Amino acid sequence: MGEIRTTKGDAPPLPAKERRWKTLCTSTLIFVITGVLLGAGFLIRMTHWIPASGYVTTFDYAEVRTPAPAQVSRILAFTGTTVKAGDLLVDLDKGESQAELEEARSRSQKNAADLERLRLDAVEAERQHRQALTKALAQYEYSAARLTRTRELLAKGLVAGSALEDDQLKDKLAESDLRTLEKRDLATFQRQIEVLQRELEAGEKTITKLEARLRTKEIRAPIAGQILRYEFVPGQMVTPDQVLMEIFGGPMVLKARIPERDASRLRPGQHYRARLTSYGNLLRRVWFHGRIDLIRNVIQAEGNVSYRVAYCTFENPDSDHRPVPPGTTALVEIDGGKVNFWIWLFGLD
Repeated sequence: MGEIRTTKGDAPPLPAKERRWKTLCTSTLIFVITGVLLGAGFLIRMTHWIPASGYVTTFDYAEVRTPAPAQVSRILAFTGTTVKAGDLLVDLDKGESQAELEEARSRSQKNAADLERLRLDAVEAERQHRQALTKALAQYEYSAARLTRTRELLAKGLVAGSALEDDQLKDKLAESDLRTLEKRDLATFQRQIEVLQRELEAGEKTITKLEARLRTKEIRAPIAGQILRYEFVPGQMVTPDQVLMEIFGGPMVLKARIPERDASRLRPGQHYRARLTSYGNLLRRVWFHGRIDLIRNVIQAEGNVSYRVAYCTFENPDSDHRPVPPGTTALVEIDGGKVNFWIWLFGLD
C-alpha cells in the first residue's frame, strides 16, 4: 500500500469510516438541535394581538343642529367650552318671530280687557234690569189697585167715567212695561262673552305656539360636556343638515373597528392596547390600555372591508395622563389569547 504525501503540510484526509461517523454525528446534532428548537417553539406561548383601527370619543355624544333654516345672531360657546345640559349655545335671528309674538300678546291683552269690560257691563245690565223689573212690577201693582178703587168709586157715583178710562189705560201701560221687561233677553251678553272667551283661548294657543317657535331660535346644549365648534359666524344662514357643534361628555371610550374575520373570536372583557397618532414615535411608544365593554352585532362596511364596532374602556397609565382630545385616531391591538411561537411567528392563526 503506497503512502500519500503532501507538499503543503496539510493533514491527510480521514479514512472513509471516520468520515461517515463524523457526518452521522453532525447530522444527529443538527436533528437534535432542530427538534429542541421546534419543541421549544411549540411550548413557548406568545400573545396573539388582533389588529384594529379606532378613535377616542366619549360615552355621551351629541350633534348640535338648527331645527329649521335660520340666520345666526350670536354664538355663546366655542371649542373647548364646558357646558351643562340646557346652556344656551347659539342665538338665531328672532326678529320676525318676536314681532309675531308681541302682536299676538297685544291682541290677547286687548281681548282680555274687552272680555273683562263686557263682564262688568253684563253685571251692570243685570242689576239695572232687576231694578227696572222691580219698579215696573210696583207700578203695575199700584195701577191695578188704583183701577180697582176707581171702579168702586164709580159704582158709588163718586167719580166720573173718564177717570175709570184713564186708570184702565194706565194699568194697561204698566202691564205692558212689565211684560216687556220680563221678556228682555240678557243672554246676548253671555253669547258675546262666550265669543270673546273663545277668541281669548285661541289667542293663548297661538301665543304658546309662537313661544315654542321662539324657543327653537335658541339652540341649547342637549347634554353636558365639552364643545367642538365647527366653522360658522354671526349673520350666516344655517340649515338642519349642517352640524354646528359636537358635544363630548362623560368618560372617555375607544371605538374600535374590528375586521369581521376576527370579531367572532373576541368577547367583552378582553384587554387591548392602542397607540394614538398624537403620541409616540419610533424610539418611544406610548401605550393606552383598556378592555372591551361591548361588541355590536351589526356588520358595517367601508369599501371592500367589513367590520364590527367594539366599545372599549379607555385608560392611559403609560402616558402620564396626557390630554387626549375626542376624535383622536388610534392603532389598536386586541389580546386574542396565547398561541405557540411558530404560529405567532408566521401569522398562521
